[in-house]
Amino acid sequence: MIDDDDIPEIIRGLNYQTLKAIEDRDLEEISIERTIDELLKNRKRIGNAYFRDNMEKISRKYYQMGNDLVDENEYMRALDMYTKSIKISKRYLGRLAVDSYFNRAITFVILGYPKLGLMDLIRIEKKPPVKPDIFYLKGEIYEFMGKYKMAQKMYMKSYLIDPNYEKAKNKLNKNILIL
Repeated sequence: MIDDDDIPEIIRGLNYQTLKAIEDRDLEEISIERTIDELLKNRKRIGNAYFRDNMEKISRKYYQMGNDLVDENEYMRALDMYTKSIKISKRYLGRLAVDSYFNRAITFVILGYPKLGLMDLIRIEKKPPVKPDIFYLKGEIYEFMGKYKMAQKMYMKSYLIDPNYEKAKNKLNKNILIL
């Protein structure tokens, strides 16, 4: 019989639902990887349109899994899912997974890696349509890093893209008082 003292604290902290969610996610990821292998093996037979459509779905699935992991504070695993989404989109669709880059940038910042977050945002900042939230987030990161003039420039870029973007307007008004 196992004594409670022999069970590591981390195991005692997990409940059945948490363990089941982890197992389900792992099984889903294995299933996706098998689907990718099948699609790659049969690429010529199934045709390019079917292949690309399914790869797009897989990229979006990884993106959604990353979002779900962020909601569960599983940031390192979320980074992995966003990265898989980015790789699938780039390698098989020939395009940037803008949403995955954006959310990976946020996740890097949460984990304390603002420079890595900025690198992701720089990759997608000019991808049409140009989005104000990309420059707003860059402003937030620069502000966090103590680079207030750069933050102000980013908030202004965000505002110029969309003058109705309230977050940027509020930051500009606030920062005018600070600077």
